[in-house]
Amino acid sequence: MGYWASDREAVVTAIIKGGPKAQRTPTRFSPDSKFQEENISNIYQRSGRRHTYLGDWHTHPGGELALSFTDKSTLHVISRTPEARARKPIMLIVAGDGSWMAGAWQWHPSKVFWRRLKVCEIVFY
Repeated sequence: MGYWASDREAVVTAIIKGGPKAQRTPTRFSPDSKFQEENISNIYQRSGRRHTYLGDWHTHPGGELALSFTDKSTLHVISRTPEARARKPIMLIVAGDGSWMAGAWQWHPSKVFWRRLKVCEIVFY
């Protein structure tokens, strides 16, 4: 969750966890959609409709700081989901094994771009 400070700068203000009914395996993640939708709505309302859904995030434990085919496909699906209101969504990935790194990519219709994000104090929901 957050807002666009400019066409090249996204400000992340909150990260929503997967939720209590999320399913996690070493290679796959399915969120608790109801939990996430409620938190998105609450943050949106509390921020005066300023902080919106920017995209998704997840970890690659022991993995690379790179988008998988599934990650790229997810960005494409988000961009085409009217309810998400995120035509150019971001995918934030935190990867590593002991030492962690974070990276963000943004979907565009013709390609996926690496994006630098401005990160504020983040609250996990």
